[in-house]
Amino acid sequence: MKTLLLSTVAGAALLLPLACADAADISTSHPLVWNSATMSWTGPYIGATGSIGGSRGRTTDDGNGVPHGPFSSHGTSASVGLRAGYDYELRNHVVVGAQVEGGWMRPGTRGTIGSSHAGHHQNLTVSSGGFATATGRLGYSFGRLLVYGDGGGALFTGQAEQATTNPGYAATASSGAHFGWTVGAGLEYRLTQHASVTLGWQHFDFGRARGYQTALVADGPTPKGQRFGNSTRLASDEVMVGFNYRF
Repeated sequence: MKTLLLSTVAGAALLLPLACADAADISTSHPLVWNSATMSWTGPYIGATGSIGGSRGRTTDDGNGVPHGPFSSHGTSASVGLRAGYDYELRNHVVVGAQVEGGWMRPGTRGTIGSSHAGHHQNLTVSSGGFATATGRLGYSFGRLLVYGDGGGALFTGQAEQATTNPGYAATASSGAHFGWTVGAGLEYRLTQHASVTLGWQHFDFGRARGYQTALVADGPTPKGQRFGNSTRLASDEVMVGFNYRF
C-alpha cells in the first residue's frame, strides 16, 4: 500500500511544476481565464490517478469438484495509473470525450474454504497486476466544474488461484488477462486554464478467468494427473482521485 501511495504522489509531483508555471502565466497574461464564460473543456489532456476501494472474487469449481461453490473472497484494493484523453464541449455545455488509462492494481482479494481432505483447506487469492481501460464519457459543464459519467472496456493481468494445502495437489493459477467492463461517475474542477483535479467512483467487472488443480498422486478414486478446474470472477469498486494537465 505504501508503495502505491508513494507512486501516486510521485506522479502528481511530476505534473505539479506544469500547473505552477501555468498559474503564473495566467496571472500576468490571461486575466480572463478565471471567467467561467470564457473557459472551454475542448482539447487533449494527460493525468495521473490513484485509488482505494474494495474488491470481490467469486470462485466456482467445475462439476468434478466438491462442493462446487460459488465461494466468495474479499479485499482492500488500491491502484495507481496514468491516463490520456480528449474532450469536446458542445454549445449547450454538454461535454463528450474519450479516455485511455493504464496502471497497476492490487486487488488484495483473499478467502479460505474447506477441503474434502480432513485437516486441510483451500486458499483463494488474486495477485496484483496491470490494468487498462478504454472509455467514453459524457458530462455537463458548470464553468470550471465538470460533472461526468463514463463507461467502456477493461482488462486486468493479475492471476486468480484456488490452492489446497494438501501436498498431493498442485495449483495452476489463471493465465492471460481478465477481460470485462467499467462504469463510473465523477467531478473534475479546473484550478487554472491547464490544471484540474478529479474525484470519482469507478466500478470494475473484470469477467472470469480459469485455473485448475492437478492431482500429483493417485488419491482414492482420483487418478494421478486428474485436473479439477475452477473459474474466478473479479469485481472492484474504487474511489479515485487524480490530477490532469490540459493542453
